[in-house]
Amino acid sequence: MGAFLTTAHDSALPVFVDPDAPIRVLIVDDHLLFADVIHRVLEADGMEVVGAVATGGDALRVFQDERPNLVLIDLALPDRRGLAVGQAIVEQSPGTVVVALTAIDDPQLVKQVIRAGFRGYVSKDCRVSQLREAITQAIAGRVVVVVPSRRVDSGSEGSRKEGVALLAGQLTPREREVLALLARGASSVEMTRHLGISPNTLRTHVQSVLTKLQVHSRLEAATFAVRNELVWDGDRRRGSSIRHSQATSLAG
Repeated sequence: MGAFLTTAHDSALPVFVDPDAPIRVLIVDDHLLFADVIHRVLEADGMEVVGAVATGGDALRVFQDERPNLVLIDLALPDRRGLAVGQAIVEQSPGTVVVALTAIDDPQLVKQVIRAGFRGYVSKDCRVSQLREAITQAIAGRVVVVVPSRRVDSGSEGSRKEGVALLAGQLTPREREVLALLARGASSVEMTRHLGISPNTLRTHVQSVLTKLQVHSRLEAATFAVRNELVWDGDRRRGSSIRHSQATSLAG
């Protein structure tokens, strides 16, 4: 099994799942063997599976009757698009956690799923441990994407760029500022002064950038940003001007 990329970022959507209440799950998948395996895994983890259905129509009916707080849905259903079914559930109940669990490998579809209000997009090729972690993150209020890393590591140039865009798209505006400063070679002191934040807040932002870009150091993040043109030469020149202005003020 190949490597996978897992990205997660905070969601602006409401979270109504009581951490002390049992997780009630609806599985929507027409691959019965796969659905049965997921059913067993979730129940072994202490979750209550209120239903396992094979069509979008049945999914909406069971959702109305049972009101689960977690829905795992395949995007390729026999009667209608899983994306539309999941979006209908989100519109009816914004606090319900809806996660796409699918064999479809399409970066554009990932974007559509997240825009529709899903809390996650998880490849069926992932390990069970990754599915468990994705569910935990989604229930905690984060948006999670688990996809094969080959989207970034190999394939056509178009696929590589789509993979990079998928990772970079997880960054908040503030994290993009932090990444730009890392690419400019700014020190921690320069970054806190420029952004007007504390060292602890800066560390939190930097760690989030590393996690979302799937890199392990500031240098790797800076290299990733420059190599994939996430920052421009003008940005790096402005970084140099920051250090020059600071040096001038100290000299004065």
